[in-house]
Amino acid sequence: MNGYKLYTIPYFFCTGLFFYSTFYSGSCKNPSKNNKKFRTNNTGTPREANQYKALKKNNLVTSNANIPNESSEDNALKKNVLALSNVTIPNASSGDNALKKNNLITSNANIQPNFLLKDTVPQARSRQAYIPDKPSLNPEHLPLTDEMLDQVKKAFGSSSEMLLVTVGELQIKKEDLILLEGKKWLNDSIINAYLHMVVKRSEEKENQLLPKVHYFNSFFFKLLSSPAGYEKVKRWTENIDIFDYDLLLIPIHLGYHWCLAVVDFGKKAINYYDSLGKSNKDCLNKLLDYLVKEIADKKQGQLNKAEWRLECLEGIPQQQNGYDCGVFVCQFANHVALGAPLNFTQRDMPYFRERMAIEILNGRLM
Repeated sequence: MNGYKLYTIPYFFCTGLFFYSTFYSGSCKNPSKNNKKFRTNNTGTPREANQYKALKKNNLVTSNANIPNESSEDNALKKNVLALSNVTIPNASSGDNALKKNNLITSNANIQPNFLLKDTVPQARSRQAYIPDKPSLNPEHLPLTDEMLDQVKKAFGSSSEMLLVTVGELQIKKEDLILLEGKKWLNDSIINAYLHMVVKRSEEKENQLLPKVHYFNSFFFKLLSSPAGYEKVKRWTENIDIFDYDLLLIPIHLGYHWCLAVVDFGKKAINYYDSLGKSNKDCLNKLLDYLVKEIADKKQGQLNKAEWRLECLEGIPQQQNGYDCGVFVCQFANHVALGAPLNFTQRDMPYFRERMAIEILNGRLM
């Protein structure tokens, strides 16, 4: 009996040692123990090591790290976006804010960071989209150089009959240009040459956003006011359709005073510009009658007079002398054709006289 017991003790000891080495040292050992990144939890799902847990917290692993191969602007944008994770969403639950902080959800936040805004490119206006009320350009007081002024001085010093320049089909002599000097009334040649240049500017390729402009010279209204009326001027538009334009400029000479009438086809209006503040409803009515006859003769159409507004404008720049009316007319036309405000005064007239002389000598507006 005692011999049996002594024999069984080493037997059970060896057997237990065998089972221990087999199950606990082999098949039951964690197979991921040597994996530095992952271990398994009690559900069998890989779980991260402590060093990765620290980096993963709040999903801000890269908040302080630069993105490889990206510009400094990209990295700055990334950091700004990640910085939004600390902003609390107004009127949101604590759970929503926690979710936002962990996942950078900002769609519910009333946040418009300026670095997410894009610059917009203004759309070009077509002829049809022209808005007369909206200023587009403004004739600035461009500096007149000594060279420019010397050119004018030389022209003023030439002989009276000397041909200085041809603007369109208009021949400008020294006796015409000299009227821009000092306190002189302007004649038909200067007025018509200047309005011709206003029209040519609107036809240049780089000025396609400007209103499309046509003009009748200073003899048009004289003929229209004659007993024959429309019959005297109906052939002036054999090769053009005035209704295809945005603006029609018509200088009005009253014998001692220059004014300007402007037909605005877009607004269905005829406006009268008088630098002495006078009214001339007769002129406006004659021009409206002309449009009625013109559309009937050229387009076999009808023009509803009730749709048109006739106005002698008030509150426009006024002359303070008896000789600058022609300069005012030219600048009314210039500014209106640019869609610019009439922001000049009597004090600007000496400057505009010199500038107009330079422009006529060179055949184009500055």
